[in-house]
Amino acid sequence: MKDGDAFMSAGYELFSWNNGVKNNVTSIVDNFTYSLGVHTITAGASYEDQYVSNSFQRFGTGYYRFKSLDDFVKGLPPESWGLTYGYGG
Repeated sequence: MKDGDAFMSAGYELFSWNNGVKNNVTSIVDNFTYSLGVHTITAGASYEDQYVSNSFQRFGTGYYRFKSLDDFVKGLPPESWGLTYGYGG
């Protein structure tokens, strides 16, 4: 494993803050069935319209990044950090 390939986080999950998932599906189906003795014929039309959206605010709650778990345990300062908040305050 290369340096930086793995990370550990605590607290709120980093990638789903302010998650907005919207799904709208409209389906229209019209079938016609006709019987011919032992046979049945079905014909029809189908229409489906889908609207899907998904958004999230990555690191929406802020974060501290340490070089290693050992640095965190020793109380050393983080190598980077971010304080984030919504535009509305």
